[in-house]
Amino acid sequence: MVDCSRVWINHELYYHLAGMADPCHTARWIGSMEPAGEGTVGKIYKASLTLENIPKLRNYYIIKTQKVSERSNREKRIMKMISDDLLAERAPLLFPFLYLDYVCENTLYLVVQPAEISLGDVIAQNVQMSIEWWAETLYQLAKAVYYLEEKQINHNDLTFDNIMFQNQSEDYEDIALMIIDFGSAVHGHQPHNGLPPFVLGRDLNYFLYMLIYNGVPKGYFPEKLSNELFPLLMWENIKAYHNEDPYVYNLRRANILHHNWRTSGKHLSRWLAKYYPFVTERCSLDRLDKLYGAGIGAVVGDAFGMPIEFDHKHKQIIKKMHPSGQFEGLLSALNLPAGTFTDDTQMSLALIDAIMSEDRSLIPTAVAREFKKWADSDPIDIGTHTRKVFGAMQLDGSNWEQASYTAYQKKPKSAANGATMRVWPIPILHHYSHYSQVIDSAIKQAQVSHMNNDSVYAAVFVSCLIHRLINRAVLENAINDCLTLVKNYVSKELYKALSSAHLLKYKELNGGNGWIVHTMSVVMWALRNTDTFADAIIRSANVRGDTDTNASITGAIAGALYGFNAIPLAWLQDIDQYNEWNYWGNQQMTIERFKDKIATLAQCN
Repeated sequence: MVDCSRVWINHELYYHLAGMADPCHTARWIGSMEPAGEGTVGKIYKASLTLENIPKLRNYYIIKTQKVSERSNREKRIMKMISDDLLAERAPLLFPFLYLDYVCENTLYLVVQPAEISLGDVIAQNVQMSIEWWAETLYQLAKAVYYLEEKQINHNDLTFDNIMFQNQSEDYEDIALMIIDFGSAVHGHQPHNGLPPFVLGRDLNYFLYMLIYNGVPKGYFPEKLSNELFPLLMWENIKAYHNEDPYVYNLRRANILHHNWRTSGKHLSRWLAKYYPFVTERCSLDRLDKLYGAGIGAVVGDAFGMPIEFDHKHKQIIKKMHPSGQFEGLLSALNLPAGTFTDDTQMSLALIDAIMSEDRSLIPTAVAREFKKWADSDPIDIGTHTRKVFGAMQLDGSNWEQASYTAYQKKPKSAANGATMRVWPIPILHHYSHYSQVIDSAIKQAQVSHMNNDSVYAAVFVSCLIHRLINRAVLENAINDCLTLVKNYVSKELYKALSSAHLLKYKELNGGNGWIVHTMSVVMWALRNTDTFADAIIRSANVRGDTDTNASITGAIAGALYGFNAIPLAWLQDIDQYNEWNYWGNQQMTIERFKDKIATLAQCN
């Protein structure tokens, strides 16, 4: 009898994540995944697979197919190098597999992410793609090759059919590219069965020649981009065969045996980012600064406003974080340490947990389940409306619509700020996607507990604003764009707060008791009358009322505007100090742990 117990080297981790007792017996057999020829695992199309009931690991499906030739043993070793990094979230998400291994005699298991269409199929459709589309495609390809070259791996078969897209789209912002078929790959400086050793720049030198030579005459590759890229190519000084076709001859010459740093993944990705700046690096330092700024800015604002929440007597202007016991606010009796965050941050963390539990998808039932779990954990602070909704909700969140709508029917004019205070994970989740996805997810998460239009569309407005600022929009332009989105859905009072509250004087403001109009008046007044993160938080928190929520929303937007590095170090240190109230799950949420959650949510690990 064959021992099937040791499926992967990392089998215990796989068992845990996939929730299987034994993947060797529970994985589905997929006939269409049988190898097509020598050493290839086969191209992966959604149309060719029935994905229902196939075990999943993160966004990957666990399938099994026939054992293939020795050529795939080399492929397997290289795939394992990459998949170990993918598993540890150190590799870019540009490869459709996690791990390949032989188990149970003639069966191999593949953990694979389905793709929809190849570059070859896109070209065959004769659809004229924009120069932006091609620049983004080349940029993602260069980033993938950059990663491989850092490990001294040459793919050696970078053809149009081995470049896959997760979805078919003409919008360059929606492209998600992957490389498949490592059957001809080499690693390091040892040749293998006629394949030369690793050469820097070989893969893209060869690919770009094919693309330029075929694409420009046939009209599918932009001539402008071709003219700019062609000088980067390098040619081997070899003789042509008798009567050899010129294209085949140049193809052989382009399969270089000497390093060409100009067509290396590192150089080409930087070249494209320099001359085609719209191909912003998904996780550049600048973008990460804004992503961290949005999330951690919200946490800092929450903690900053915590001690004076609903303390309507204090007259002191606070300019740093304080323990709650120094004031007469809602949480003064608990004497919480400076830097303690409240329900604003806790609900945002529950939202992140819900999203990650569904493979980075926003499923309202999952959101309701995580919110219900949090509400039942006896949190230090919970809004009146929120308490009522989750008090009527089942543990699995399945009746969220009924619970939320019943609360709305009882008080249809009650427009609370709870859906907006927790919304900052949404623009981080969709930071590199079209804003329509931001709107859809913001509405879904809001309606789990809030059905009033002002409650819902204030969350949409804030999500839109953070998303635009992460993508480098000017504040005033972003505000105008987002106002246009919500204008026809919000009350006159809320629209006035969003559009012109910055014109109010301090004495005219009301920090409120949770009404979204009061909250957004304070937020917009603080944002548009300051020019630093710290000043925006100080102004927002010092308008007496719902100070933690007002400052938290202000912090999310200001953080996306000014970035994480603009947050005062002393405030970050207050969050980082030991605090039994700042636990989530079984660990204290430090700044670094918030960064980890944000990076994972944004796919920037």
